[in-house]
Amino acid sequence: MILVGAAISMFGYLTGAILAAPRTMFAFGRDGFLPRSLAAVHPRFHTPHVAIITYSVLATALALSGTFEQLAILANSTVLLLYFLCAIAAAVLQQRGLRADGEPFRLPAGALLPVLACLAVAWIFARTVSARELLAVAIVVAVVTIAWGIRARRGPVS
Repeated sequence: MILVGAAISMFGYLTGAILAAPRTMFAFGRDGFLPRSLAAVHPRFHTPHVAIITYSVLATALALSGTFEQLAILANSTVLLLYFLCAIAAAVLQQRGLRADGEPFRLPAGALLPVLACLAVAWIFARTVSARELLAVAIVVAVVTIAWGIRARRGPVS
């Protein structure tokens, strides 16, 4: 029963992700971070059909490539990485005093909370992620950083 429940849960998650995640690929394609073909919009349905198909193929390939445990660890590793980056962004934005309307939000204890968050994420990484999984995440971060650098040198998107 647990296996059936897990399968239903994963199916629900993936169907929701298939609706949301390709829009990110679409935006990256539109902004020049990924191939422009990902920004194609279907003429009849007005959906990012190339991004949806690409995402579906990638998700299927990943699902068939490893065990559930490996995929769960990699998924959680990427989420931890995003938490780490969000903590850094919170500290930087607070330091810059970025404001939209009114006074900017001030973190209690200033930059201490983002530092503690980064330390907590690093501790969790050290306790749960193997060297192989860490290498996979490091490769993805390196590729994304290189792509961002190339994109930044091209200047603003017109």
